[in-house]
Amino acid sequence: MRVLFVLEQPKKQYLYLTKLQPLGVLYIASYLDSKGIETEVIDYNVENKSFDPKKYDLIGYSINTANIENTLSSIDRVKKKSPNTKIVLGGPLVKLVPKKLLKNNIYALVQGEAEETFYQLLTKNNLEKIPGLWIKKNNKIMFTGKSRPVQNLDSLPFPDLTKIPFKKYNIVLKKKKPVASIVTSRGCPYNCIFCDHSLGFKFRARSPENVISEIQKNLNLGVKEFWIADDNFTMDMKRVEDICDLIIQKNLDISFSMANGVRADRLDLRILKKLKKAGCWMLSISPETGNNDSLKKINKGFSLNDALIARKICKKLEITVMSNFILGFPWEDEKSIIQTINFAKKLDADINHFCRAIPFPGTPLWNSLKKINYSLEDKGLNFGGLKYEHPRISEKKFKYLLKKAYWETMMKPRKIIHLSKILNFKDFIDLGKYALVTGNL
Repeated sequence: MRVLFVLEQPKKQYLYLTKLQPLGVLYIASYLDSKGIETEVIDYNVENKSFDPKKYDLIGYSINTANIENTLSSIDRVKKKSPNTKIVLGGPLVKLVPKKLLKNNIYALVQGEAEETFYQLLTKNNLEKIPGLWIKKNNKIMFTGKSRPVQNLDSLPFPDLTKIPFKKYNIVLKKKKPVASIVTSRGCPYNCIFCDHSLGFKFRARSPENVISEIQKNLNLGVKEFWIADDNFTMDMKRVEDICDLIIQKNLDISFSMANGVRADRLDLRILKKLKKAGCWMLSISPETGNNDSLKKINKGFSLNDALIARKICKKLEITVMSNFILGFPWEDEKSIIQTINFAKKLDADINHFCRAIPFPGTPLWNSLKKINYSLEDKGLNFGGLKYEHPRISEKKFKYLLKKAYWETMMKPRKIIHLSKILNFKDFIDLGKYALVTGNL
C-alpha cells in the first residue's frame, strides 16, 4: 500500500516569508511508516516535481486558506488522470468549513489529530465506524464523531525530516541555519474567542527526554536551530525548565525561538534565564490588543501589565521579543485601535505584527457575531477566510490604521538598526522587500 501526501503553494506566495517543515503531515507519514505502510511527501513550497497518481492507493492533501485554490486545481488534475484514486483532505479548514470542502471527487475529510484516523482509513472498509471523518453517504454529508486525541505523545514516532528536502526550508527570523520546526506539546487550555484552536483538544505534553531525543536526532542531520511551534509551550513551566536543563547538561549547541505559544503570565525571571541559557533568542509576548475592554472580551486571560513585565525582563536578558496584535474586533472603533497602537509603542517589542480580526466559522467570535444577526455568509466567506465589513470602520480607514500601526512602531531608526544586528544581511533585505510589497510598514 502506497500513500502520497501533497502540500500546494499559496496562490499569493509573496505574502509568506516563512517556510517551515510540514510537521502535521510528517507525523502522519511517520506513523503510517511504523505500521508498514509506504509513504511519500511532496511539498511544492520548496520543491517542484511531478507524480503519477496511479501509483498510489490514496493521496492526502493538507489544505488551508492560503493554498485552497492551488490545492483544488491539483485535485482536479489528479482526478482527470486517475479517476479512481482516493483523495483525502486534512488541515485546519476541515473543522471550519467541511461541507464546502466535501465535494464529489473527495473520498473523505480528516478532522483533528490524524495519525490513527489515517491508519484506520487505509485498513478499514466501513468509514462510518472511523471517528474523525467527514464523509458522504446517500448524498448526505455526515460526521463520524470526534476522534480521540493522542494521550501519550511520547508514543508517536518522530516526524521524519528526510522525507523532504528539509534544508530548503527557511525563516527570516533566525540565528542559524538550517532551521527545523518542532512541536513539544499539543492543545491549549485557554479559550481566546478568535482562535480556531479553541475548537481543538486539551493540552498534552511530551516528556523532556522525548523532546531532547528528537532534537539530538535532528542535530545529527545537520539542523542548527529550532522553531518551537507549540500552541502553548510554556503552559507547564516546570517541564520547560526540565527541557532547558537537559539542553544545558548535554551541552547541545542549538538556538531556538517561539513566534507564538508563549503567554506573558507563564513567564518569570527564573524561566526566562533558563530559556536564555539553553539557547532561546526570541519569543512572542502577544496580548493581541492594547484595549482593556477588548482584552476581557477576547478571553486572553492575562493583563496588559503582565505583558509589560515580561517584556522588561526579556529586554534585560537581551531576548528578542515579537508581539502580535489583532485590530478591528467587531465591537471596536477607531479610538480602540489607536489605544492598541499606543500600547504597542509602550510595550516596545523588537518586532511587531498587526493583522485584522477575522471570524473563523465555529469560533466564539464567529458565534458572537451570529447572535447579533451579523450576516457573515454574505460578506465574502471563502473556505474559512472572512474579510468582513467592520460595522464602524470603513475599509479605507482600516488600511490607514494598519499602516499607521506599522509606521509608528517599526519604522524607527532604533528598530531598524536593531533588526540589522540580529538578522544576517540577506534576511534583513528580504524582510524589507516583504514590508514594501505587502504594505506592512
